[in-house]
Order: sequence, then structure tokens, then C-alpha cells
Amino acid sequence: MKVIVFILCLVPALVFADQRVIVLTDGSRIHGEVVGMNGDAWVIRTQSLGEIEVPSSRIRGMETPGSEPVIAPASGSLSAIESTITGDATLMARIMSLRSDPQVQAVLSDPEVMAAVRSLDFDALRKNPKFQALMNDPEMKAITSGLR
Repeated sequence: MKVIVFILCLVPALVFADQRVIVLTDGSRIHGEVVGMNGDAWVIRTQSLGEIEVPSSRIRGMETPGSEPVIAPASGSLSAIESTITGDATLMARIMSLRSDPQVQAVLSDPEVMAAVRSLDFDALRKNPKFQALMNDPEMKAITSGLR
């Protein structure tokens, strides 16, 4: 379940091509729009530099200006999941394909589910029918099976 919660935190950064603040491992910040992946690097469109590529290993997190982090620096097992996801271009492509999945869209647009995701309320997520259906989705199972 933690893996799916982490993916749901990641997907909005891929679904909505809004402005992001990309926080690098050295603490510096890049303001731009995440437009995709190229190998193990994130492609980011900035106003001043145009499109740039930033290796996944250099990204600590992503934020939407004025809101909570989309990908927060993680600890323990979530840190390992983050490293696995951002370091695997094939896996990132599979996760990026979720942006057009109606079931994922339904979960992302449900304020109750997203509040539970942000607060890591696993009990509420276990009881939510939309989240349960997403956990049983064959594509989500395929993506998460390699992350455990």
C-alpha cells in the first residue's frame, strides 16, 4: 500500500504540467515544468534555460509553488522506493502512462482519497472503494510488484 501511496504522490507531478520547484540534492532549486523523462534524467522546461535534463540522482524532491511537496525527501523504505522509481526509465515510463488511466484520474480527483494520501491515513485508504479498486488494478499490481 505504501508503494501505491508514493506513486499517487508522484503522478500529479507527471499528470499536471504545471510549474514545479525541483529541489536538487545540493539544496538548489530549479523552477520549471516537468515535461518527461529521457533515460534516467527528468526533462524540465525553464523560462531562462529552455529544456534541460537533470539526472534523477540529483533530484531530492519536487514541489508545486505555494503547496506541499509532491515528492518529499523520504526515509527508510520510501527512500528506497523513490530511488528505484526515479532511477529506472522503464518504470518511470509505466508510471507516466498512468496519467491517462481513468481509474487513477478518479483517485487523483477525489479530495477524500488525496487527503488520506497526504496524511498517510492508511486505514482510510484501505476502506475507500476507489483506492481498493486501484490496488487491485493489474497495471498497478505490475508496477508495484517490482518495488517490494
